[in-house]
Formats: sequence, structure tokens, C-alpha cells
Amino acid sequence: MKIDMGLKILSVRGNFYPRIALQDEYENRIREPRGPHSPSGYRGQPKTRSLFFPSRYLTITFSQQGQVQEMIVRDIDFHYLRYFQTEKAVEYLSLIIEARKKSCDAEKKLKAEIESDFSDLESLSGFKENEYVAFTGSGARRVFKCSFFSQEGLDEYLSYKGRMLLTLSEAKYSIPDFSILTKFNFELSPEQLSLNIRRAIEVLEKLSGRKFNDSNDPLIFSLRSALAKNLPGVMPTYLNLGVSKNVLPGLVNRYGKEMAEQIYLNYLKTLLFSLGIAKKDESVSALEQEIKARDARLLSEPYYAVEYLVSLAYKSVKEMSFLRSFVPDPVPSIIFQEMVYGNLPENSCVGVLHTRDPWQGRGIRLEAARRVFGEAIMTGSAETKSILFFDEHEKKVREHFPEILNSMAQIKSLERRLNSPVTIEFAIENGIFYLTQANETIMTGPGAMISIIDMYNNRRKENCSWVGEDDVAKFIRPHHLRQLESETISVLNLTLFASGVTSFPDAAVIGRAYFSETKAEEAKLRGERVILIKSSFSPSDIEVMQELDGIISLSRFPLHLTAASLKTGIPALFSLSAQGVKFEQGYLINSQGLKIREGDWITIYRNGLYLGRAESKPSKLQQLMGGKLPEFDSPQEENFYRLLWEAYQKYKKLILSFEGMKFSDHRQLAEIASLKAKETGKEEEAQKLVNSCAEQNIDWILESFLADTSIGTHRVAIEVFLWLNFENKVKLFKRYLKGIEEGRFSLGLGTYIMGYLLNLDRPGWKEYKEEFWKQFSSPEKKILEEEKELGAKYIKISIEADSHKWVKNVRRALAGAGLEEKHLEK
Repeated sequence: MKIDMGLKILSVRGNFYPRIALQDEYENRIREPRGPHSPSGYRGQPKTRSLFFPSRYLTITFSQQGQVQEMIVRDIDFHYLRYFQTEKAVEYLSLIIEARKKSCDAEKKLKAEIESDFSDLESLSGFKENEYVAFTGSGARRVFKCSFFSQEGLDEYLSYKGRMLLTLSEAKYSIPDFSILTKFNFELSPEQLSLNIRRAIEVLEKLSGRKFNDSNDPLIFSLRSALAKNLPGVMPTYLNLGVSKNVLPGLVNRYGKEMAEQIYLNYLKTLLFSLGIAKKDESVSALEQEIKARDARLLSEPYYAVEYLVSLAYKSVKEMSFLRSFVPDPVPSIIFQEMVYGNLPENSCVGVLHTRDPWQGRGIRLEAARRVFGEAIMTGSAETKSILFFDEHEKKVREHFPEILNSMAQIKSLERRLNSPVTIEFAIENGIFYLTQANETIMTGPGAMISIIDMYNNRRKENCSWVGEDDVAKFIRPHHLRQLESETISVLNLTLFASGVTSFPDAAVIGRAYFSETKAEEAKLRGERVILIKSSFSPSDIEVMQELDGIISLSRFPLHLTAASLKTGIPALFSLSAQGVKFEQGYLINSQGLKIREGDWITIYRNGLYLGRAESKPSKLQQLMGGKLPEFDSPQEENFYRLLWEAYQKYKKLILSFEGMKFSDHRQLAEIASLKAKETGKEEEAQKLVNSCAEQNIDWILESFLADTSIGTHRVAIEVFLWLNFENKVKLFKRYLKGIEEGRFSLGLGTYIMGYLLNLDRPGWKEYKEEFWKQFSSPEKKILEEEKELGAKYIKISIEADSHKWVKNVRRALAGAGLEEKHLEK
């Protein structure tokens, strides 16, 4: 067909739709022609709307013969039009225009094009039962059947991230195409692994309709390693795989010369980084020479480069010993996902959106930027614009990031899908929205309390029908309650050293300043409160953060670590270098010449760093709870605290009246039991709740005890154990012995809790010990005595290594004593 040379596509707006999702509905799209031409570019109308979203259309803006026009097209046309600068897209739009003029020839060409395109997906059926490779909409839940069918099973074999991508793609959200090398690949031979890598790439080729190492329409993807637990920013990630000089013509055709060259340059930097070379501002030819001098095949053989980076990701995970603090068996899955570029010159952006503001609990929080890569936002190396809005017609959003508004219906539906407030990572490429990740929002105590109670109160008005008493209880975690009930401080008599950006709007922490992990560790061993100050933090510092009272970064803070700060309840202050703060000759110096020495007392209050030690005082929420009206800084602040107070009162009323509560773990059980005892003034209420849970399912309490492998956290398990009555204490250990006999339990780092409990010498337990031992047979006693001995050894080493539970010291000492991995014999 001859192309109208006066036709030019100006923009495309809409949501990404995976080809495999569109194929599922294709037969309905083309049957039973009905009258006038439909917006799809052919006459057929769909019988049903089986996709989840109310809006299925794309808007095309184009000029023809000097006139600018808009046209609505169906999502079936998406993959032909999204790269609208290409000749192929213009030709396809010409066919649509002619078909709408009732050209039968154009109709036939459109139909043939689509059918030919989708026929390539048919061959994917052979991969659907492959336990080594999962992919977009592959039905991996059917592959990992039986005990692996649960969410936990999918998390283990596909990773948390992989399972989330699978869940969202099955629900037909705008997830870029992906394939996953499951954890089963980790121990394969190099030959078998190479075969599965090629299979995963082949799957991605068929899903995307592109070819790996193709000079016309190349497949470019990212490689992300991931574990069963979500650890944002920690795991190895490599971008732009499939890029080479051979594919540059295809990238130029798709993105333009400048962007194609930038993609190639970034890939060279990825390879150099993988080789342990830090090069920033050298020419492309110089970078190529550096790589060729070490391994020329990385540039000339794209499959070899992918295999090299997969093996490097596996090697990196093996060397990251701290991962065992988060995941007992850190075996990763590898995710290949088609690259999306939100840093294009026009109609493009990248960012993070929270469906409920993590700090205030109400409104939508958008953090986005243009002309930057998404990784730059997540690592904190790029500055974002933060907008809080309550209505999608908000002027600031329309002014700065109007593209996101086309996708708000899809984004809002995620709360119902994931049963919680949601944080998404997204990219908008040339006006097309891509959802790259979605997780439960990590919130401050006030944000969590206000948001979940607001959702509970409005569950019949809004799309929150899933929010019941159980969900309220699960969402409010122990660290949220600690934040709400903690005191604040007065800084009236202190000198402001610098201001920055804070992870907690009401941050209040006092401690001594230290500039290195070593000095901070020594201070913790002395029992000091420690605030660690560094030029910058990396995602691998998450383990260190758990031991501190506060952290300060001179540079921007990665969003991953901001989330970790919120999750652990440890305040973080960052971006102080923007005010001229720097390290100089062993001091921290501000723009006025004021100095902080290591060991000095400092105070973090809200977004300020102060010299000296502040005085503690009741927080504004505590004052309201005590019946006293505090002094508010503004009407907005007064409204916020009154809202928070009302939400907290409603929360306590729900918790105290709800009898059938299901708890996520024993920590939450302990927190709610303590709340009941505190509010009623009766310790018996805590005992009643804990024993009620034990009588319903004591295996759940036992498994929660054993699953908590964090060193130094046994206090909570001890608290729950002491609340159990005599019969349930015996029952707990009987079930433990049964689990050993069945081979279900093994002891690893942090799980010496059962021996720990046998060594307890507390009121309410020591007087019953003699009677307790009488309940067990001689073989059972022998096993429990061994457990008691291991528990005593664990306690002794823990105390000697670090009376303040500095995790790395305890771990080293336990490993040296042979206690890091102790598996019970049947």
C-alpha cells in the first residue's frame, strides 16, 4: 500500500497491553462483524470486556495535509503504533484511516497483519510446563502445584518480585513482558544453565515480537536477581542486555540517534561495572578498548554476555553473606524483562506513586522526574518532583506529569488486587504507561494508622470492601505502634547545624555522632545511642541500619533505603550536602564553619540536625491521648493530629472488641496482647488472648517462633511463651518434638529459641519446671536436654560477643562455635 507522505503521528497516549493478553481475546475481537467500522481498525466488535480496566483505548494525535487530528484506536493496535516515529507505525495508521473509509482491502491487510503477528505466540505452549522458565501469563501456578501452589511457594521458586510480576500480568496489568529463570537453575551445570537462558530469551522474543541481536527490531532487556523476600535495591541488577553495535540501527530507528547512542554508552558502563572498573566520562571507543582488553567476547557475542552476567549475579549473591539475615536460604531467581525508557525527550517520565501518602495516610503521593533513568530515582542520584494530590484533576499533576492521569483507574484498582495501600514503580515511554513493579506501601506509624482506618470506615463507599477487622490488625505492625507512642523532644535551646530531607516528618532521635561503621559498632558495644553519618549509603547498608538509632546521609538517599527506614522505624536525614555540609579533616562542617566531632551529642528533629542533646517531652499525640490540648504550628497540623487521634482511638476499639483476630506472626500477637493488657489494666487479658490463639492452632505459634531467625529478637517469643498456661507450654514442646520426628524442623541461625526457653528462670515458669519435665518420655527428654544445652551455649556466646546484640559480632561468634547451621537428626 502506498503511504500518505503527508501523514505524521505526533503522539500516542494510553496503557501498555502485553501481546499475549491481547491474543487471549483475539478470537472474540474478529468474529461477528457488525455494521460500521469500529475504532479497532477492522469491523469486528468484542463480545465482552474481559480485561480489568474500564478504558481500553489508545489516543493517537496525528497531522494529515496540515490538519492536526485525534483518533481513538483499540489496544489491539498498540504494538504497531507505540513507536510512532517509525515508518511501520505510519503505514499501519494509514491502513486504519483507509479501513474507516470502508476500504475492504485495508481491512484485510490489518487482519492479516494481526493474525500473522499473533501466530508466533502459539509456539509458547511448549514452555508452559517448564519448571525452569516462567513468563508473562504462563500459568506458573499450575507448574508449581501441590505444596508449591501457595504464595510462599511461588515466592520461593519465582522470587517475591517474580511472583508479583506473574500475579499482575495474569490480571492483565500493564507489565512489560518478562521471563524468569526459577531458583532451580542455580545449581545446574553451565551447559544446562546456558540452554535455559536461551529458552528464557526465546520466550521473551515471542512475547515481545522482537528478536535478540536483530539489527532491525532488537530485543533489549534488563536482568534482575531476586529472592523470596522483597529486598529493594540490594540484589544485583544489569540493564540494556542485548545491546551491541549490530543492533544500533534498530535502536536509532526506534528511539533516534541521540538516545540510541546513550543506551549503548550505558551498556558499556554496565559491562565495565561488572568487570570491577569505574569509568565515567571517557569516550565510547575508550570504554570499548577497556572491555576488549579484559574479555572481547562481551562485545562481540551477546548470548555470551548474558550468560556472563547471569553467572556474575549468582556469584554476587553467594558472596553476600548478610542476606541470611533476611532469607534463610538465599537462592535467587533471575528475571529478564523488556526495557522501557522513560527518559526519552518527549511525553516520557519515570517515578514512584503511592496510592496513600506514606507519611500522612491520605492523598496520593507522586515522585517523578523527566530525562532520567528509573534506576537513578531508586538510587537517589536523581532529583524528583514530589506532589501530594487528592484528585486526579489536580493542577500540579496536570502541569508537570499529565501522562500519569491516563492510568489512574488502573493504579487505583491495585489496592483491591493487593489488599493494601500500594506503591508502584512506573515508566511512561512516548506517552505509554508501563507498570514495572507494585508492592504494599511501607508507611510511618501515623500514615499507616490514618490510611487503614480511613479505608475501613469507607469500605462501603470506596473500592475497599476487602478491609475488615483482620486487615486492620495485620496492617498495623508493632513498629507503627512504637512510633505513635514514643515521646518527642524539645530543641529550643539547641543550635541548628543543617536542614535536610527526612524519612519521618516527626523524626525525633538523640544520639552520639559517628562517621564509620567500625566506630558506630564500638559505640553500640558500650551501650551508647548511635547516629551514623556518611557521605552516602548503599542498599547493602540495610543490615547496618537495623542496629542504629538514626542515620544521616550527606547525599540524596536511595528510595529503597527510605523504605527500609520506614519499615524499621529508624529515622533518616539526608541531602545535607545541598546546604554545604561536608567532611573535612575528620570533622563534619557546615557552611558557617560549625563542627561536629565523632562522639558529639547530636539531635535529629523533624528535618533538622541540631548540635547537642535535646530534652524529651510527650508528643502531641500523647498529649491529646492524655486529654491535654497541645500547641499546634498550624491549622493543618491540628487537623492532622486530631485525625490521627481519632484513628488511633478507633483502632484500639476494634482491636479490644475483636475476638476472632488472625495474626501474621507472634510479634504481632505480643503487641496486641500487650495493648489489651495496657488498655484494660489486666495482665489476664494478654494471657487470655495468647492461650486462645494457642488452643486454636499452636503449630502456628511454634512455626512463627522458628521462622524468626533475627538475632536478638527472642524477647518477644519469651513474652508470648510466658503468657501460655502450663498445658499449652507442654503442648508447644510436644508439637516441636513431633516436627523433629517428621523431619520438618531444622535449626539455623537465630532458631535456638526452644533451647532458650528451656533455660528460662522466670516467675510463672520456674516453679512449674519439675512438673513440666514429667510430661515427657525418656527419649523426648534426651532431645530436649540437647536443645537446652544448645540454647545455653547460644545465650552465653551472644552475651560474650555483644551484650547489645550487634548482629555481625554475634553471627561471627556463633559461626565460630559451629552454631550457624545445625540441622537436627530425625
